[in-house]
Amino acid sequence: MYSALIADLQSFYFSRPYDPKFTYHNPILDDIEAAVKASGETSAYRMKAIQYKVIAEKFEPKLFKGMPFYHEMATKNSWCDGGPYHGGKHPGGWLMYHNEHLFRDYDPEAFDTFTAHKKGKFYSVCGPYFDEIHYCFPFANALKDGLKGVYERILQEEKTCKSSREREFFDCAKEGLLAMKRVAERFAEKADEMLKDETLSQQDKAFLQRIAETGRRVPWQAPKTFYEALNSLAFLRDVSGSLEGLGQNAFGRPDKYLKPFYDADLQAGRLTKEEAKDLIARFLLIWDCHHDKNNVFADNISHEFEISLNLGGCDEEGNEVYNDITHMFITAHSELGCIYPKLLCRFSANSCKEYLDVINRYFLSGRSNIMLVNDDSLIPALVRSGKELADARSYVSAGCWDVIVEGCEKKPFGEMFSLIRPLEVVIHKLKDLEKQCNFTFSDLESAESFEQLYEMVIDDLRQVISAKYRFTDIGRKIWPDIYPSPVYSACTTGCIEGHGDYTAGTSKYNPGATYFAFFADLINCLLSMKYVCFDKKLATLPQLFAALRQDWEGFEDLRKAAKQAPFYGDESEESKALTVRVHTDICDHMDSILNAHGDHNDVGYLNYNEYYTWGAVTLATPDGRKAGQVLSHGIEPNRSRPIESPMALIGSVGVIDFDRCAGNSVLNIVLPNNLSLENLEDFERACAKMKLQSLQLNCVNKEDLLDAQVHPENHQDIIVRMCGFSAKFVSLAPKWQEEFITRNFYN
Repeated sequence: MYSALIADLQSFYFSRPYDPKFTYHNPILDDIEAAVKASGETSAYRMKAIQYKVIAEKFEPKLFKGMPFYHEMATKNSWCDGGPYHGGKHPGGWLMYHNEHLFRDYDPEAFDTFTAHKKGKFYSVCGPYFDEIHYCFPFANALKDGLKGVYERILQEEKTCKSSREREFFDCAKEGLLAMKRVAERFAEKADEMLKDETLSQQDKAFLQRIAETGRRVPWQAPKTFYEALNSLAFLRDVSGSLEGLGQNAFGRPDKYLKPFYDADLQAGRLTKEEAKDLIARFLLIWDCHHDKNNVFADNISHEFEISLNLGGCDEEGNEVYNDITHMFITAHSELGCIYPKLLCRFSANSCKEYLDVINRYFLSGRSNIMLVNDDSLIPALVRSGKELADARSYVSAGCWDVIVEGCEKKPFGEMFSLIRPLEVVIHKLKDLEKQCNFTFSDLESAESFEQLYEMVIDDLRQVISAKYRFTDIGRKIWPDIYPSPVYSACTTGCIEGHGDYTAGTSKYNPGATYFAFFADLINCLLSMKYVCFDKKLATLPQLFAALRQDWEGFEDLRKAAKQAPFYGDESEESKALTVRVHTDICDHMDSILNAHGDHNDVGYLNYNEYYTWGAVTLATPDGRKAGQVLSHGIEPNRSRPIESPMALIGSVGVIDFDRCAGNSVLNIVLPNNLSLENLEDFERACAKMKLQSLQLNCVNKEDLLDAQVHPENHQDIIVRMCGFSAKFVSLAPKWQEEFITRNFYN
């Protein structure tokens, strides 16, 4: 039914691949440069306003036959969500390319040290000082009154401006909103032009006529129909990324946004359920056709197209969100064989059975394209972090798994923090790196007790955490004068009233965030050092560290003893107590740090594929791990210490106080595919009751994966969740297939 449309989409998007060396230079970049130079403007806001106008007039609209939606400006490659460096340069990132040097110029020593921290793999940051991707456009705010309503609010509020900077913000935001309006009009004009083709099918004529009429109104005016609202999601996400130069990768909560329009259309006879599902199917195909899922996944991001949408959960009053639209998105996604958009499904212990069944049929088909996000855990965590209850209930996961209150905040994502890097630096005497990064770590070998050792390890972590926030606060202070985002900000709650860009801390909430990686490995290292050096006294700390510097070669008995220690996930009281203690100390320190905007910093436990890529360059660790072996992912145990029972896993992980994790924490788990719907439902409800936050489930048998390596033609439908993304198992390079097969498969 959609074969011609798929072919057209793939022909366009496959010709615009990921461009890691930035070899393609869009001529609109030169047009912006010339216009700014001619104007003589140097203010970031005034230059951004010129950028908006030039792009809106110079881009060439792209409409697809068989597609009723207008959104594709064709100014960025297929991998780019709008981030200035996501897969190649594009006109929307011009201001970043022009101004990026200012981040270093402001404080060269601080910038170079911060960069050394990132290169030294103490932590990662997706931008010069903090995240410039992983955004979710404020869809609910924009859909309510249209962009015109936002514009009119600016007209009222700008009357009270007290500074030239405030006026520049409002002037730039207005130009950006008018550019969005002009872009939509140009799509309508393109549709008019294409309608002159007398060979068009009746369906294509109808689609183009709809675009020609709708583009002149929406989203400048608020949408009135299901089609207009659904198109607005595509337009706002894609066009804002193309104009603003931010990674707008999430669609928020379409089943919640679209329900009133759907109900009104059904009642008025303007739409049938079948027509709604057809529109949803065509919408999904846009994003799934951005990349060739049959390409070999060989590096760390080659199948990562940052696009996600949230389904389910509850509304502001706590009522469950599960409706026809929820069901149609999941079933259409499954029937079409989509991998993208990523489906992030909110659930709770009280989710209705029908909702969990439609999700679990997807899992049990061997296709792991869904991440489950637990309302019972994340809503209390968000409230504890300072969110109003109604806002907390309206959270979305953006990107891979990161949690924000849509329309009220943008906190940094992708900031993975290695909990074992300081320990590794001390053990292996990486003095040059320690000096380069301006750290002074503890002399762990001098510890005379486990208590003393523990405090040294935690103090070293506190030192790195504090340093990270000192530097990111520098970025927060200068960001609005270097790379503001006025369109995004104007649509975000608080920014118009605050007379400033969200980067200046004017949005309703302004938290920071750190996502701690290798939690299980830190616990295991501490437990092994305690067991070997203090409980059993099999070696002193200097002797143990000497063995590690030899990668355990010649110290097999000592390594064996290290692997006999209690470990994270073993259900022992000792490991549980240490888990609680480490988590508490991390959270307490994070609570003690307020960012430059006076807000708190959220905690999460997750990482992308650093468990593999950073693990490959991490030296031997005290838990018996050898150099180069994989590390743990999220809050799961390390695979070198397998646990057979998933319920034992839940019991061990469940001791963590997730009310203190407003950033989200992820559990990866592989279950067999012969479970019943009831078995899987019971497991999910148990996880919800234990307040585990997010589940990345794979339901697949190891035997099928081994056979897929030999007979890939027989297993084209197996989709595995690797970390923050899913991929066809047979499209993985051999090393990544092996990585997945060596995970812990639970019985």
